[in-house]
Amino acid sequence: MRCYGFKSETEALAWDKNPVDNAGIFVKAGIPLVHCYGDADEVVLWEENTKVMSERVKAAGGGISLFARPGGRHHPHGPVDPVSFADWVISNTLNS
Repeated sequence: MRCYGFKSETEALAWDKNPVDNAGIFVKAGIPLVHCYGDADEVVLWEENTKVMSERVKAAGGGISLFARPGGRHHPHGPVDPVSFADWVISNTLNS
């Protein structure tokens, strides 16, 4: 909240520029979505972030690829299997 200058959590939650609040725009634009996350992240909680984004993308008729790192905390960010993630990136950029 400090980085964005929010004075309270209420003010931060009311901000409508967060990607999770614009999931429908990404889906409508056909942007491939992916998220690598640690399922034990103590900073960016699954329930408040990735889960919400995934639900909103699906509700808008889109899809999102999720790469969970079992037991992963906030760091390291990368997936357990970087090859599958690299394959996702390649397959979603070849026709761009």
